[in-house]
Amino acid sequence: MPDSTLKATAKQGDKRAEMKIDLIMWTHNSEKNLPAVLKRIEEVIPSQNISRKIISDDHSKDRTREIAKDFGWEVHVNKGKGLKDNTETAVSLVSAPFFCSFEHDIILGRDWWQKLSKYMEDPRVAVVQGVRISTNPTFRKLDAYSNRRDDIPHESIDNNIAKTEIVRKLGYNEVGTPPKLKAAGLTWIVDKNAVSDHIRENAWKNIKHDFRMQSLIHVTSKQRFACFRILLMSPIRSAHLAYKTNCPTMLLVYPADRLAIFVASLKE
Repeated sequence: MPDSTLKATAKQGDKRAEMKIDLIMWTHNSEKNLPAVLKRIEEVIPSQNISRKIISDDHSKDRTREIAKDFGWEVHVNKGKGLKDNTETAVSLVSAPFFCSFEHDIILGRDWWQKLSKYMEDPRVAVVQGVRISTNPTFRKLDAYSNRRDDIPHESIDNNIAKTEIVRKLGYNEVGTPPKLKAAGLTWIVDKNAVSDHIRENAWKNIKHDFRMQSLIHVTSKQRFACFRILLMSPIRSAHLAYKTNCPTMLLVYPADRLAIFVASLKE
């Protein structure tokens, strides 16, 4: 390798080593998965980069807050109630130039930091994230199939690294790219090679999660109609997916998931 390339690589490594980030997470009755989730974060993100580790807890009734403190995380109580308020509370506590945000049920890929942190050197990048694949066998095949497609949005508020100043200025939607991002000449990158596990014990919990996330999004009448159209087509679509993924249970799971998403879209 030429000396110039070695110097450039070393310089890039120095910049990434100097990055100061806050870690934020929102929790609610998370004691079952939290130890494994926090342990993997410790293994993946270099300690020298971490400024603060912050958890906003939505009034858990189990040992969530105790476990978080055992792992050295600051614990704050949700200023409101529910997932939307909890994510906003967590983001409001950030003070470092960058922050990583996580749900309480994501097991990061071991190369997550290595693959994503490099994007933060580009001034045009506001947020970069990896992708999540369900641990439920049926949804895992569905997620893997969806991740190969470019026409499906993958943006999510968790499993990412963001620039604090930009988020403060433009806002941070619960799901998806902030509307002003593109107008400001900025971008939200999804690196599909940075894969993490989304802990799901069964298909029902996966469907429930999709319902909850859809409920956070304000949808227009046009978007609601699109959800309805997808629901109507879901039996045919599920047959195609069952064939493509060699997964017969897709015939039941996919229509049920689309029904949950449509019902959630009806919420004002």
